[in-house]
Amino acid sequence: MAEMGLQGKAPARRRRTTDSRHDFPRYPNLVERLEVARPDQVWVADFTYVRLREEFVYLAVLMDVFTRRLRGWELGRSLDQGSPWRP
Repeated sequence: MAEMGLQGKAPARRRRTTDSRHDFPRYPNLVERLEVARPDQVWVADFTYVRLREEFVYLAVLMDVFTRRLRGWELGRSLDQGSPWRP
């Protein structure tokens, strides 16, 4: 490769955004043991932050466990935006 002027491409560094080594309470996953048989039986929610060029925004989502379709979402600059119900 050196004779041809080529270089290998280094793998991209993985950015770690969650550190699970903390003293905060950890709650059990109550959904993983459920047998979900139909749509709209169990919904789950999550939120994360999205880094933009000059700020962070928060994304909250609601998902139907059976269909795995998003039931709603909300994007905002603070965590008190209200319910994530934007179909």
